[in-house]
Amino acid sequence: WNLERTPASLVSPPRTSRPANGKHMKDRTPDRIHVYANGNRKLRFYLGDGKKICAWEHIEGGQWVDKMKGDPGLYHQELVALADTVFVSESETDADALCDLGFIACSTPFGAQTAMSLEHAKLFAGKTAILFEHKDEAGKELSEKCQKRLDQAGAANYVVKPPAPHKDIRDYILAGATKADIETLVAAVVPPEPKLISAEDLET
Repeated sequence: WNLERTPASLVSPPRTSRPANGKHMKDRTPDRIHVYANGNRKLRFYLGDGKKICAWEHIEGGQWVDKMKGDPGLYHQELVALADTVFVSESETDADALCDLGFIACSTPFGAQTAMSLEHAKLFAGKTAILFEHKDEAGKELSEKCQKRLDQAGAANYVVKPPAPHKDIRDYILAGATKADIETLVAAVVPPEPKLISAEDLET
């Protein structure tokens, strides 16, 4: 969710300060706020020239205070239980773009820096995870690490890459890709479910 879509109850508690690379940004409004289910949130500030700074806060005593508390889990982790097939992305903005099209999507909390943990992967046991890979070496490495964890957890998993020239799935969506376009990408890598044949079909 961006700032406008974040529930007011999760945005409104006052903040003490907002450290970013050693500097406090408490007087600057975040460009995006990504709220996690367990009381953490990530603040994203765009600095221009493609640069950004992210800072974590957690809620304590009715206030948002600096730093992450505990394991933030996956972004949109609460949605994973709602579907048999879940889209997994590298960033919160990717997940939000997919959710806006009507998909169930989540993301890892630290971008390409850290793959999902085995505990996170266990949430997908018996499900199918569709990993939307960023088109760079870091994105490829993240997908490979997540696939290993998902294999350990007993979750089917497939990697989907955006078509050229797009660098990630959000970039593709911003360029005009529709829900049907995303479904076509997924169908190209996920084997179709086997068709059940009845006794009557065998007789004909």
